[in-house]
Amino acid sequence: MLTLFLLLITMGFSAAAEVPQAPDGLDFRVDANLTYFSSQTNYLPGGGSSQDLRNGGYFTDIIGRLQYTQDLSKSQRVYGGFTYSQTESYDGTNTRTNNGFNEILTGGQMWFRMGSYNLVAAGDLVYPLYRVSRDADDVPLGEGAMKIRAGAWFIYPMGKLSPFVNMAYEYRDEGRSHAIPYSVGAYYKFGRSFWVQGEYRGFEKLFDNADTENRTNRDQFLQRVSGGSYRYFALNPAMSELAASTGYSFGTITVYGEAAYMVNGANVADGMTFMAGLAYVPGGRISGSGTAEEEDEETYNPNRRSRRMEPIEERLPPDDDGFMAEPDPRVPPEPAAAPAENSGRSSGDVQLQMRRASPKAKPAPKPKPKAKPKPKSKKDKIDKMLRNTEKTLQDL
Repeated sequence: MLTLFLLLITMGFSAAAEVPQAPDGLDFRVDANLTYFSSQTNYLPGGGSSQDLRNGGYFTDIIGRLQYTQDLSKSQRVYGGFTYSQTESYDGTNTRTNNGFNEILTGGQMWFRMGSYNLVAAGDLVYPLYRVSRDADDVPLGEGAMKIRAGAWFIYPMGKLSPFVNMAYEYRDEGRSHAIPYSVGAYYKFGRSFWVQGEYRGFEKLFDNADTENRTNRDQFLQRVSGGSYRYFALNPAMSELAASTGYSFGTITVYGEAAYMVNGANVADGMTFMAGLAYVPGGRISGSGTAEEEDEETYNPNRRSRRMEPIEERLPPDDDGFMAEPDPRVPPEPAAAPAENSGRSSGDVQLQMRRASPKAKPAPKPKPKAKPKPKSKKDKIDKMLRNTEKTLQDL
């Protein structure tokens, strides 16, 4: 049903929270969703414990996202979109707000099927339309850094259940710490319209921020513009959370939602994330009409006979009520079927036509041969000569 690309991490720039579905030809999809985050505490640099913001401060974040997805083939997919953000912070004295276009996202996937497993190589490029300025007095709209991510999904379809693992590497410019995003979870599909998913996900920092030695200055800046929240522009953040998501398809429209609860972290804002969205899918499996396993069953299973390759059985003419007449077991079967000539038909649309053999005409009776006269014996010849002589004498 739904497509998802990379996980919602701190910036949350994926289109949906669903594990990726296999591409299917030239299908496309349009996603629009909103993500809401609210926090009044931070996880401390040492991790494992959180602390309230000073003076009853808070930070809220709403991200609107529009994304277009295009399948290029049964193994390739590309997508792109942008985000628009609205943020608000309170430091105990002043309330600050900001809004505007935040990021542009583009990326792609390549699918490899290895027996019962699906390996999905994925890459993303996120370019910021907003950069954090320490001289400004506005609430940060986002991380304000270019991000390049490369990773892979490992999916094991088991009927309606599909466990999965995801891991990637994320580069951030402007001296930010790099990250290792990860996810472990399971996806379950009810029928062809409803699905649920649960996962444990997050990211670990890789390499320290170039500004690590100036933590005091960084914290003072965040206290002024973000109410002290580590939501954005924090030093060396890391986090993990539990997330549950679900979706339902109404024909070409799919609705989906997600809730995530942070369970641990370091140098990161502690809070809950909620996401709700709509997807327009004008027909095709990219809508989530089948799990990866179902798609393999319908498209890639060589042991499954395609219905289009099965010959169409002969239909009996309807009876007086308009229903198909049942064959009478007492009537002998029709002559063997003769294949129709394939004139203008595709190779996949093989049909058999039944032809009734015309009854053979009976051959005309042969004329009986005339009986041959029996050969005359010598006695008969002598008797005939005597009768002829006697008749001649009488005439004289």
